[in-house]
Amino acid sequence: MSEKITIPSNVLLIGIVIYFSFGNSDLGSTTKDVTYTNNLGELETQTITKEII
Repeated sequence: MSEKITIPSNVLLIGIVIYFSFGNSDLGSTTKDVTYTNNLGELETQTITKEII
């Protein structure tokens, strides 16, 4: 009976740990959107390519 509770709780715990470990990182994406204010005071968004080292 304890196996029916232990295995799903372990999977849930692993999922929570992975979410909080990698939730805010981009995980190797090669592009990034940057928003900035230009000289005229307008917001502009530009997609830049990250260099892979």
